[in-house]
Order: sequence, then C-alpha cells, then structure tokens
Amino acid sequence: MSDFFLCLWHGIVHIPLVYYVLTALMIVILLLWVPSKNWLKKMGSICILIPIGKLGRKLRPLAPNWVTILRFPVVWTGFITYIAGHAYTGFCIMVFGVALDKLDGNIASACGSKPTSFPDTWEELNHPGCTKMGAWLDPFIDKITVLPIIICFCVWGDLWAPFVSVMIGVELVGTLMRHPFNLGQRWQRQTSATWFGKIKFTLQYTALLTYLPIDQNWVPPSSIPNVVLGLAMVFSVLSAMSRIEFRGSLRWINEMTDRLSMVFVRR
Repeated sequence: MSDFFLCLWHGIVHIPLVYYVLTALMIVILLLWVPSKNWLKKMGSICILIPIGKLGRKLRPLAPNWVTILRFPVVWTGFITYIAGHAYTGFCIMVFGVALDKLDGNIASACGSKPTSFPDTWEELNHPGCTKMGAWLDPFIDKITVLPIIICFCVWGDLWAPFVSVMIGVELVGTLMRHPFNLGQRWQRQTSATWFGKIKFTLQYTALLTYLPIDQNWVPPSSIPNVVLGLAMVFSVLSAMSRIEFRGSLRWINEMTDRLSMVFVRR
C-alpha cells in the first residue's frame, strides 16, 4: 500500500501545474461548495417555454429528473474522451458526471414534496421536486452509466471478472424487478433507492475512478480497485435482497437486511 502512494507521488510530479489547479478547483466546487436551499430551489425552478402545441410546454432543464438523465451523457462523454487518448480531460469529465449524482437529490429535496399524480409524463419529468419517476429513474441511470464502463475495463484491463459477473447478474435481476419492467411484482418489497443501493453505486464509481490512474500507468498496479469492486458486489447482493419479499422460513433475510439498513440510516 505504501509503495502505491509513493509511486503515485513520484508520478504526479510530471503533470503540468494547470492540471493541479483544475483538480483543486473541481474538488472545492464538488466537495466543499454546497448550494443553499434557496439556490437549489432557484436551480430547479428555472423554466424555458418551448414551442410545442398551441400554448407551448414548460421545460425545466435543471429539474431533478433532467439532472439525473444528464449524468449519462456527461459520464460517457468523459469515457469516450478518455479512450480517445485524452486521459486526464476524460477523467475530470467523468468525476464531474459522478458528482451530478448528488445534485439531483439535493434539488428535489429543496423544492418540495412528492405529488400523487401528474397530467402527463412531461409534467412529471419537469417537476422541480420529488417524483415517483425520480425514485426509479435515478438507480436506472446509475446502472446504464457505470456498469457498461466497468465491463469494458474488465474486458480490456485488470478488473476481476468474477466480481463483475456476479454484480452484473444481480443488477440485471434487480432492474427487471423495478419500474418500468416490474417483473415479479408479487415478490417486491420496494422499488425506490435504498441505502444499500446508494453505497453500492458509490463503491462502483470509486472502483472505476481508482482504476483509471492504474490503467494509464500513472501509478503501479494495485488491488485497490478490485477490493472496492468486491465490496460493491456485496452491497449489490444486499440491495437486491432488501427489495425481495421473503416468506416462510426465509423471512429472517428481510429482518437482517432491515436491521443492516437501519445501521446506515443512523449513521
């Protein structure tokens, strides 16, 4: 472990000063700067009238659901930039895209409660607060954003295939059980994101972002990304188990996942 960080230090001294400045600014903006509730409300309420129909339709480009959807093209733009040979630029774009995962929830929480119904899908998509759509859209976008990239680096690089295979299988089953597919509804307990799911995706993003410097030979080979990926696999299984209604002698599984979930909620 010490060799890993020592080689990291010796390797980054060759990066131009402007990269240090850009990285520092990104860390400050993404981790230290937290918009106030009023700013979040203003962001979610920005409205553009687009010429659809006789009266036009309201588009809120920073509504939580749009910010969630935006995460996919941003992260994939970074990935394509990365594999095109602009590694540091692509890496920074991907970090920014990952940070959007927090922004959508903050805007939704600041803008209000969850209405029970909407006139149509467009109104729900552009609602500035919490919605039922957002409850399933956020984990769905997470899956189609990060998992294909992890598969690519498993095939091209050194991410451990057994961890990736188990995780992909569990994620596929979990996705098919949720909206909009809704297979196996009789065994469903819940469809919204859980703490297990949030930790799982944080670990998946972390495994990916810690692997990229190794892939570029900025640091020597290390088992850190695969260790993090293994933890992500464990939380993938827990997340799937927490959404299944076990019955009879297997009811203890629901009790176990509920107790574990409460541990993370208290923290």
